[in-house]
Amino acid sequence: MHLGMPLDNYHLIEHPLQQLSLDILSDLADIDIKQYPMGIDGCGLPPPTMPLLRLGRAAARFANPVDLSASRAHAIYRRHEAITNEPLYLAGHGSVVSELNDAAKGSVLAKTGAEGILIAALPERGLGIALKIVDGSIRARSVALLAILDHLGALTEEEKHKLQMHISPKIVNSRGLAVGEIRPATSWLPGLRD
Repeated sequence: MHLGMPLDNYHLIEHPLQQLSLDILSDLADIDIKQYPMGIDGCGLPPPTMPLLRLGRAAARFANPVDLSASRAHAIYRRHEAITNEPLYLAGHGSVVSELNDAAKGSVLAKTGAEGILIAALPERGLGIALKIVDGSIRARSVALLAILDHLGALTEEEKHKLQMHISPKIVNSRGLAVGEIRPATSWLPGLRD
């Protein structure tokens, strides 16, 4: 409505809003995203695909949009502010995304995607992180992201304390007993030990 586009069929890939979204993502990822297949998402909107490296580049350019047009950079900075001020709108109560965005107060901006995708932007560093859990499961992605952020020194002790339930979530059986926890396999991160 803000852009004066028709509301009918806005969820279809041919709609001007979806085409604009693809153009913006192409700009951020520095590729022609329309050359890649489109997926099918649970929300009904067409989710584009792209190489994970390009998704990371898009997150980095979202973190620091200095090489984008002035109007796009301004829009991105407005999103930074919106995410920082209203973190629950991204994923709701109890989600790692909302709780991380709330705890980090703008130093980390995160967003989940479909099928095990999770991205984070670190505006002060101009860094972007994109990860994909291969089997599409969501249960390991928060652990992986928080391990990466910890490795980068992007989380304070207070933030880690607030996020503890996502750093090593408990595995609970059908009787409600904690029978294990999910932990990162940190051996692949240089300088970290299990």
